[in-house]
Formats: sequence, structure tokens, C-alpha cells
Amino acid sequence: MNVKMLPQIVLPTPILSLLAGENGRVWAGGMGGVAAYENGQWVPYIAGLPVSGVAALASAGKWLLAGGAEGIARSVNGGVTWQFAAIQGTAGAISTLVTSPSFEQDSSALAATLTGGVLRSEDSGQTWTAANFGLGDFEVTALLWQPNDTVLAATVNGIYRSPNGGRAWRETAGNEGQAVAALVQLPDGRLLAALEAGGLLISDDGARWSELAHDLPDEIEPAALCVLDDGALLLGAVDSGIFRSDDGGSHWSPVCGEGVFSLAQSAGIIYAGSGTDVLMSRDGWQFEVLPRPPLHDLRQLTAVGDNLLVYGRYSGALAFEGYAWQPLTAVSPPLGLLYSTPSGTLYASSMDGLRRWQADSDWETLIEGQAGYFSQFVMRDDGRGWACSHDYRHLLRTDNGGVNWQASASPFGVLPLMALEAAPGLVFGATFDARQNTARMWRSQDSGVNWQPGAEVRTPWPLVATHADPPLVALGSMIAVEQQTDHWQRGEVSGMADFLVRQIAGDSTHLLALTTRGLLHSTDGGLNWSPLEGLDLPADAMMSVAMIGDTVYVLLVGGQVACFSL
Repeated sequence: MNVKMLPQIVLPTPILSLLAGENGRVWAGGMGGVAAYENGQWVPYIAGLPVSGVAALASAGKWLLAGGAEGIARSVNGGVTWQFAAIQGTAGAISTLVTSPSFEQDSSALAATLTGGVLRSEDSGQTWTAANFGLGDFEVTALLWQPNDTVLAATVNGIYRSPNGGRAWRETAGNEGQAVAALVQLPDGRLLAALEAGGLLISDDGARWSELAHDLPDEIEPAALCVLDDGALLLGAVDSGIFRSDDGGSHWSPVCGEGVFSLAQSAGIIYAGSGTDVLMSRDGWQFEVLPRPPLHDLRQLTAVGDNLLVYGRYSGALAFEGYAWQPLTAVSPPLGLLYSTPSGTLYASSMDGLRRWQADSDWETLIEGQAGYFSQFVMRDDGRGWACSHDYRHLLRTDNGGVNWQASASPFGVLPLMALEAAPGLVFGATFDARQNTARMWRSQDSGVNWQPGAEVRTPWPLVATHADPPLVALGSMIAVEQQTDHWQRGEVSGMADFLVRQIAGDSTHLLALTTRGLLHSTDGGLNWSPLEGLDLPADAMMSVAMIGDTVYVLLVGGQVACFSL
């Protein structure tokens, strides 16, 4: 099979987190997930990662932990595959992950969140529970776990101290009401805190703090602290670059002018994450720019007539025009979704609202603001459409192409709607229960007014793939096709095992199912499936698939798009 590669998409993205690993490998986390710098190049580990906007990374024994807005994921094989961690209650976005100094014995780790305080795990990050006894502020920005099992938690209203590994907390003195950005332990045992307003605090025991006289510029906004192997101290500032101190924080020298979000060190090499790049230094004075890591969050392909679009929540949308990728400037991130009808009408849902584009016309706004920010959306060419609000609390219906909508409370309770599809005479979807690891089918035969529950399948995969023509639904590794009204038949899969379905694309002549093991192909409307032969593309790098005529497009991790003809 002749596979061609379209030009690679390279977009700048903030490097929110860094982790220096073994054998010179460094991990970077950003809006699009995780990448590792290996042998002079970046290798993205995004396929199957259920967390985007990775703001925290930690190494926990054989486990790699990644935290972001959606929670915490962990990998036992260096990022090749990921599993979602279970968090009891509502946690909020993860800002920091740290592991116990005695992790090999106690398997303990802590996570800081921006709205839910501190989470604690005692099973290598598999499950997490709140550990907030005595914690007076739940917006936690940094954690520091000392060798004596004392933990410090930096918040926007001061520093809290735990003498028992993060199980209980007590407010410390000398920093009340001050927003703290970073913490570090100095070689002499003292503790240093950088304030968001630019000041520094020093402490002998973490219980009492005092101001440290320093000569840092007044206007800096600290983001990270790091102690080097030679005892020097680096401070990274979002707006002012990197500063170095060789006397414990009193006197500072600027060493790099590029704004920095994160710092890490391993085997004498220092790494700094900026707004677009990763910087490297071998001496803590001179920094060089590494190749730009592919950490944008472009994860979806869609076809609009004969045009190909790729999009991500924070990266926005790009169209392939003139053998180059052009930004779709009319669609501004954060982007909820793009949806194209069979006739080529394009809908875009974002925080700015719901917008529509039709051939030979300009973009028009149908719903202003967050009321048009949807988690699921489907529209027929006859103007009938359905949508689910971004918080999953409401279902909406329209009969005139999205100009007017009727809203009703979600019939699915608190369960999120993970898929929504419309076939002739049928609207169907699926919910996912993370507590039970089950996906359930739902269907409506009266245009979405009333819904009936259908089959329930146990699966750890929080994705449900659907297709309208023919009506198909994939739950985990099960692919079902509607044969008659309200009668679904399970498709037979040969030649592939232990797979999970990510997406279904195509038409009644050629159907493709993108799975964690590669592409499945069906030529009989979804009744029988087999691996697509002769495709030399790594299965774990495939993110999304789309078809235009008999040409198949596959989005790979890192912004590469492959195409071939069936």
C-alpha cells in the first residue's frame, strides 16, 4: 500500500512540566500530552493518553505519572500505553505530582490540585483520595516532600506543613495570605519559597518563615525553583527568564532571557521549559534550544466536502490548502468540536459559541457564548440536530439547522454523554460510568424527546465510537451494527485481539475502525472486520482517521498526516 506523508504540523505550545529521567531521557508535558527527548529527537507518547494539558509529571518506581485538567494517568511501559487513575470525589486540575522519598517501600504519592486541595495515593498512583485535614486553602500550587516524611504544600494563601507524609496539615507562620509559586530545599537543609509577587521566603524547618533579602528584579513572576548538583540555585520566571544564585538566594544573575514555566535536572544536565521550547544547559549558565517538541493537542481529523481539517481543543483548527496547513482563523480556541454534515456544512462549537459555515457564505454565529459550547453534536442535512451541553446537564434539539434550539434536562442523570449520533429514524448515543467502568447505549425513536436504555458493556475505555450510515456503535472491543429497526448485531472481528476502538469512519462501501492495534476494514456494512493489510504505520501513533472518496487520511502523533488509497 502506497502511503504518502503530508507536511508535518509544528505549532508552538507552552512546556508546562518537565521530568528528567534515566539515561539522559527528559520528559516534557504540554497542552497536547507528553513527549520524551531520546537520541536527539522528541518522541510523542500521546496515543491513548486520557489527560491533555499535562501540567505535572512524576516518576514513581516503574510508573510514569501525568496530571492535567482531566485528572491523573499512569504508564508502566514508558508512555506507550496509559491507564486512567481513579480519583474519589471531585479533584480539579492537577498542578503538581510528587512521590515519597521511600516510594519503593510505601508506594505513596501526592498530587496538588487547583480546586480540590491535596490527593494522596498509597498504591503507586492507581487510586487517589483527598488528604485535606487541616488544609485551609484548596488551591495548591506546589508540593515538596522531604526525606524525613515532612511535606510542604504551597497555596495561594500561604504554606502548609504535614509531618506525616501529607495525611494532615497545619498552617505555618510568617507567610499568611501570600501566594506561593515554588518550593525547594537548599543543600544546607534550609527551605526556600518563591512568591508569585516576586519575593522570597526562607525557613530552617518549614514551620516558621521569614523574608529573604535578595536582588531579584521587582517585576518578575516566579514559576519554578531548582537546586543544581553543584549547589547553585536556579529560578525560572514566566516573564523574565532564568536567574542563578550561588549563595542560597541572596544574590542573583540573569542567565537566560526566555520566560520559563518549569525546571528539571538529571545527571548534571539542566532543562527549562519555556512558552514554546525546551532549553538545555550543562553548566547552569549557557542554555541552548532543543528541537521543538510536538506537544500541540491536534488530535482530530474531519472531512468537509473535499477539504481536510485537523483540530485540537487549544490549538484550534487548520485546513489543508495548497499543500500547506493554514489556520482556520474564524474558529478560536478553546474549541469544543467541529462537525461536518454530509453536504459539507461545517459547525464549530467553542467558548465563544456555536458558529456555522456553508459553501459560498461567511461564518455566522448561531449561539453566543458558553451556551453554544457543546460536548456532543450531530446535525442532519434536513436541519434536524441534537447537542449535549458541555457540562452534560442538558440535551438540546433543533429543527432549523441550529438557528433555534429547545433544551431539556439530561435523561442520563449525572453520567456524561460520550457519543451522539443520528441515523434515519433513530438518534442514539452512549454514556460512560467511570465508577463502574461501564458504557451504556441509549436510543430515541421520537427525535430525542424520550430515551430508552440499551446494552451495557464493561470497559475501561472512556471512549465510544459511533457512525451514522450505516448505524454503528463501538464500545471497547465490541462493534455493533443496526440490521433492522432496534435490532443490533455484533460484528465479527478476525485477525486482531485485545484491541479497543477509538473511531469509525467511511461509508457503506468501505468502513474503517481505528483501534489501539491498528485499522480494521469492513466491506459489508460492518458485519465483518479484518486488519487493513499492507499499511506500514505504527498502531500506537494513530490518533484519528478520515476519508474523502477512496482516500484515507490518518493523523499520527506529533502532527504528521499520512494518506493512502483503498
